[in-house]
Amino acid sequence: MPETRPFVEPRLSGASSCRTVAKWLARYRAEGRAGLLDRSPRPRRMPRATSADVRDQVIDAGKTLRAVNDQRLKPG
Repeated sequence: MPETRPFVEPRLSGASSCRTVAKWLARYRAEGRAGLLDRSPRPRRMPRATSADVRDQVIDAGKTLRAVNDQRLKPG
């Protein structure tokens, strides 16, 4: 996106919202062409992430439930 184009011109094509164009322009100004490369939508951090203990308990409970259901569904 050349800097000489008016700010609203990309938006007129209907391809992006004004908010998205503003974000891209800020990235371009801060980082140059590298700022326009694709980025992962994954958050960089998760301050309210589930603790490892709770996660492990949920995984164990799922394994137990699957084992119980497998036993119930076995013929015979």
